[in-house]
Amino acid sequence: MFEMECNRGIVNFNEEEQIVNESRDDEEGTSSPLPGTKNILLKGQMKYIRDVNAVFYLCSPVINDLDDLTDQALYLNDLNPHGLSKELVLAGWQHNSKLEIMFDKAEQRSEELSRNYELLDTWKRRGDELLYSMIPKTVADRLSKTKSSLSTCEAFEAVSILFCELVGLLSSTVKETMVVVETMNAVFSCFDALMDRFNVYKVETVGQIYMVASGAPERTEMHAQNIAELALAMLESIRDIKTPDDHEVEIRIGNIPAPKIIST
Repeated sequence: MFEMECNRGIVNFNEEEQIVNESRDDEEGTSSPLPGTKNILLKGQMKYIRDVNAVFYLCSPVINDLDDLTDQALYLNDLNPHGLSKELVLAGWQHNSKLEIMFDKAEQRSEELSRNYELLDTWKRRGDELLYSMIPKTVADRLSKTKSSLSTCEAFEAVSILFCELVGLLSSTVKETMVVVETMNAVFSCFDALMDRFNVYKVETVGQIYMVASGAPERTEMHAQNIAELALAMLESIRDIKTPDDHEVEIRIGNIPAPKIIST
């Protein structure tokens, strides 16, 4: 079997297209067909005929797919009817179609998997935020790394605890209840913003009482100072807060040094 590449004339020749091809060849270091021609690859057998003293090249064009067939300005009828050229071209076209369908399905599955991973990360982040709002982050991290909750129990030798109570907020009617709720929300939101500033941990709120600890769950020798500075900051911050009925907010603060406390 012999393969031969030859130039095949084309009807419509565009000089501008030839200039573009030549400039592209200079950049890529390749060669394009001559002006007015197109390369075509032939494959077949050489036969010597003694009667006419000539060599005949029995060949057919090498076509990979239907697009290649169109580029060569050929039709299926131009291919060898006695060979497998037509079947190979059609089989290749069908195979490419199946590959395209499989690729599209794989791409869809990949996009769906990517969306599921993003959704999983979002829900995991929300779950972590909810967990950290309920228990200290250090305790939550230890719980996620161990199977037994007892392993998170710790003894803290020096801890200071602060209690802050809103004073004078009474609710005997629905309107007064709404005033109390709005005032508590404004005051406690202001206190929440002070937690990271003084390295303290908000334990809980019970009714109108706000409870804070320093020295646990993160140990620090400055626990008493942190609580004292927080108390002064609380007194300073509520000066700018008024009740919905334009009254000043009053608070009562107490500090308890705890010699030893067990935390889980």
